[in-house]
Amino acid sequence: MSELQGYSVVEKFDLLHDRHILERLSRASQFLLVTSVLAAILICAITHTALIQGWIGFIWFAVVMCVSLTAHEGIHALGFLIASQGHAHISFGITWAFLYTKTDDAILPKGAFSAVLMAPTIVLAIALPTLGASFGFLGESLLVDALHLTGCVGDWMMVEAIAKHNECTHVRDTSYGCCLLKKNDAA
Repeated sequence: MSELQGYSVVEKFDLLHDRHILERLSRASQFLLVTSVLAAILICAITHTALIQGWIGFIWFAVVMCVSLTAHEGIHALGFLIASQGHAHISFGITWAFLYTKTDDAILPKGAFSAVLMAPTIVLAIALPTLGASFGFLGESLLVDALHLTGCVGDWMMVEAIAKHNECTHVRDTSYGCCLLKKNDAA
């Protein structure tokens, strides 16, 4: 374990370069996309709702998809600001596969970090179908939700890594994912 400002590194979770993680991410995202789209089709069939309602439905889908991507990262940013008590410096970026929220190496307790990672999944999984049903675009919103959930898989994998390491007490946000830390005992 290497040292970092009073912490020992338990594991580095590299979401951008670790081949094993990327392969798991790809498989899980593909499986989730297929099952979520099938669920959307089933829900639309049960509720006698069209999956896409012509051009207006496609426009709804495109606009809500863009809004959901932005909202996802905004929810992460808000979570980081709350969990760090306003001390995290927030910025945003885009890489080959996804948008991301960056905090310049903020370190949070593992529970707080996990909550920040899961917040967009929870908020948007409820908001998207509710919003869609309210405006008469349930099918389109379920498809956006399906795509959004596939984009959450990386967050879920980081939460899984955090949860499996009992010795992890804190997590540092990094440019490649996160770094699981153990707070060193004061001498």
